[in-house]
Amino acid sequence: MTEEIRYLNFQKAEGVGGAVHILIMRECSYDSDHDLTGLKIPCGDSLLADNRYTYDGDGNRLEKRQLSGTTRYVYDALIQMVK
Repeated sequence: MTEEIRYLNFQKAEGVGGAVHILIMRECSYDSDHDLTGLKIPCGDSLLADNRYTYDGDGNRLEKRQLSGTTRYVYDALIQMVK
Protein backbone atom coordinates (compact mmCIF):
# COMPACT_ATOMS: atom_id res chain seq x y z
CA MET A 1 0.00 0.00 0.00
CA THR A 2 1.34 3.40 -0.95
CA GLU A 3 -0.05 6.60 0.49
CA GLU A 4 0.82 10.24 0.29
CA ILE A 5 1.87 12.23 3.32
CA ARG A 6 1.46 15.94 2.83
CA TYR A 7 3.39 18.26 5.08
CA LEU A 8 2.74 21.97 5.16
CA ASN A 9 4.94 24.16 7.29
CA PHE A 10 4.75 27.94 7.56
CA GLN A 11 8.13 29.51 8.11
CA LYS A 12 8.94 33.10 8.89
CA ALA A 13 12.52 34.26 8.83
CA GLU A 14 13.71 37.85 9.10
CA GLY A 15 10.24 39.24 8.48
CA VAL A 16 9.60 37.19 5.33
CA GLY A 17 6.92 34.51 5.50
CA GLY A 18 6.56 31.53 3.26
CA ALA A 19 4.89 28.15 3.13
CA VAL A 20 6.87 25.00 2.47
CA HIS A 21 4.88 22.15 0.97
CA ILE A 22 6.50 18.72 0.90
CA LEU A 23 4.95 15.61 -0.65
CA ILE A 24 6.28 12.33 0.71
CA MET A 25 5.18 8.86 -0.37
CA ARG A 26 5.00 6.09 2.23
CA GLU A 27 5.01 2.44 1.17
CA CYS A 28 3.73 -0.12 3.69
CA SER A 29 3.52 -3.90 3.47
CA TYR A 30 1.59 -6.25 5.74
CA ASP A 31 1.45 -9.98 6.40
CA SER A 32 -1.71 -12.12 6.35
CA ASP A 33 -2.40 -11.19 10.00
CA HIS A 34 -2.31 -7.49 9.05
CA ASP A 35 0.95 -6.90 10.94
CA LEU A 36 3.20 -4.24 9.45
CA THR A 37 6.17 -6.00 7.82
CA GLY A 38 7.70 -3.14 5.87
CA LEU A 39 7.80 0.64 5.78
CA LYS A 40 9.69 2.57 3.13
CA ILE A 41 9.77 6.35 2.78
CA PRO A 42 11.75 7.49 -0.26
CA CYS A 43 12.76 11.12 -0.69
CA GLY A 44 14.32 11.93 -4.02
CA ASP A 45 17.28 9.61 -4.56
CA SER A 46 17.60 8.69 -0.87
CA LEU A 47 15.52 6.88 1.75
CA LEU A 48 14.20 8.51 4.90
CA ALA A 49 13.12 5.09 6.20
CA ASP A 50 13.47 1.48 5.07
CA ASN A 51 12.14 -0.63 7.95
CA ARG A 52 11.42 -4.37 8.11
CA TYR A 53 9.53 -6.07 10.95
CA THR A 54 9.25 -9.74 12.00
CA TYR A 55 6.74 -11.31 14.39
CA ASP A 56 6.27 -14.56 16.27
CA GLY A 57 3.21 -16.82 15.86
CA ASP A 58 1.29 -14.77 18.44
CA GLY A 59 1.83 -11.49 16.58
CA ASN A 60 4.47 -10.13 18.97
CA ARG A 61 7.16 -8.12 17.24
CA LEU A 62 10.51 -9.89 17.38
CA GLU A 63 12.70 -7.60 15.33
CA LYS A 64 12.75 -4.17 13.70
CA ARG A 65 15.44 -3.53 11.09
CA GLN A 66 16.04 0.14 10.20
CA LEU A 67 18.66 2.07 8.29
CA SER A 68 20.28 2.92 11.63
CA GLY A 69 20.36 -0.65 12.97
CA THR A 70 18.33 -3.53 14.34
CA THR A 71 16.18 -3.72 17.48
CA ARG A 72 15.31 -7.15 18.90
CA TYR A 73 12.42 -7.65 21.31
CA VAL A 74 12.27 -10.19 24.16
CA TYR A 75 9.14 -11.30 26.02
CA ASP A 76 8.66 -12.98 29.39
CA ALA A 77 6.41 -15.97 30.17
CA LEU A 78 3.39 -13.63 30.43
CA ILE A 79 4.13 -12.36 26.91
CA GLN A 80 5.09 -8.93 28.19
CA MET A 81 7.94 -7.15 26.51
CA VAL A 82 11.01 -7.07 28.75
CA LYS A 83 13.57 -5.76 26.26
